[in-house]
Amino acid sequence: TTEIYTLSLHDALPICSENGGVITDEINSATGTFAKVDFGNKTNVTFQGGAGGDTYTVNSTTAAAGLTTLTVAGAASGLDIFNVLETLLGVPVTIDTGGGASTVNVTPISENLGNIAGALTVSGGAGGTTTLILDDLFDSPGQSCTITDATVQTLTSALITYGSVQGVTFNAGAGAVINVESTSADIPVTVNTAGGASTVNVT
Repeated sequence: TTEIYTLSLHDALPICSENGGVITDEINSATGTFAKVDFGNKTNVTFQGGAGGDTYTVNSTTAAAGLTTLTVAGAASGLDIFNVLETLLGVPVTIDTGGGASTVNVTPISENLGNIAGALTVSGGAGGTTTLILDDLFDSPGQSCTITDATVQTLTSALITYGSVQGVTFNAGAGAVINVESTSADIPVTVNTAGGASTVNVT
């Protein structure tokens, strides 16, 4: 069954008595398969997706009370899509894609990696294929980015770590300076530049 999940990590209005009157976290089913789940004051949160081709959206806008880590795990099979819109400083997020064919899109709407304030780790599942796409098209002109065989980081983003993926694509903004310091033999890296005089340094 195809499912669409939205994970919003925030402090909201005091409308949920079950957690002391404050919604600190919520998980929504965009298709209405299950009712919204609210939970608060949890330190380490892991969300495990179900079987089938699912879409997961992580959008962290305001720090949730007590939250220190978030892990989103895909199922062992299916065509899963993970959209990471924003992460929070001090709350690292891990995406474990599971098996099957998965795509992880980082800041696909804002196209600004400056919205990744908390460390992000993308781990491809055993036996599956994972494609990592990082969109930085609308970051500050002349933005600098460093790419290695395991990490990506701009001057305004937190460290993004990846492993066991089958491809990485970085979409840069105008006039960007991209420093490719190392690559893995089995993980192809593609850099797409936008308008302006961009520079790609390979060392």
